[in-house]
Amino acid sequence: VEIMGESYPNLIDTRGYVETLVLEEEELFHKTLSSGERRLLELMDNSKDKTIDASEVFKLYDTYGFPFELTLEYLEEKGFTTSKEEFNSYMEDQKQLAKKNRKTEANMNIQNEELLNFKEKSEFIYGSDNEKGKIIGIFDGEKFVDSIDKTGYVILDKTCFYAEAGGQVADTGMITSSNFKARVLSVTKMPNGQHLHQVKLLDGVIKNGDKVKASIDASRRRKIEVNHSSVHLVQYALRSLISDTIKQAGSFVNDLA
Repeated sequence: VEIMGESYPNLIDTRGYVETLVLEEEELFHKTLSSGERRLLELMDNSKDKTIDASEVFKLYDTYGFPFELTLEYLEEKGFTTSKEEFNSYMEDQKQLAKKNRKTEANMNIQNEELLNFKEKSEFIYGSDNEKGKIIGIFDGEKFVDSIDKTGYVILDKTCFYAEAGGQVADTGMITSSNFKARVLSVTKMPNGQHLHQVKLLDGVIKNGDKVKASIDASRRRKIEVNHSSVHLVQYALRSLISDTIKQAGSFVNDLA
């Protein structure tokens, strides 16, 4: 509050609440350490050669949040050992996997220059289950192309498909024309606001300029709408019955009960 209060005045007004949250986080971390310690003691009790497998040590760190350095201290005090090299290898594998996932994600997000430069207008028609339109862009995952005969991404001049946002899942459904039939698997927003439909081609070839019919899975949409409303009702109830400090900043909403 003293350091950031001037830039964020809300901190001054909610100082007591912030103190409570910090204390709860501290207590939660102590519980994490206790859980990790219990698991480590179990591993030591079950060890026949005073060696703890590095995979279990990594799981302590990755699942329980138990610091590796603390594990080493415990083991050394009790005369146990583990392989630092194998632990580091598991850590490196995790880093590489995270790096790969970030790279894949980046290709499909705002860091893709082709998506950034796409400026053609696309309109989302709210409340519609079916819409006629035209394909104005086809993206193969790396660049824009004139046609695709496999899974890819399409942009329509008009669409009734809701794009994933604020935790609410995207619509699914079908896009069809006289030339092809495709299943819509997901929809995301492009950097300039257009809806990017990931499609699985079932028949034919998708070509730029094709006139199409877009149809969402209407029964699924209705279930999502109901769950969306329920989130707001729960939020209102929590604020009314518990505390108005409860704030909703996005909630995962899908079609499941």
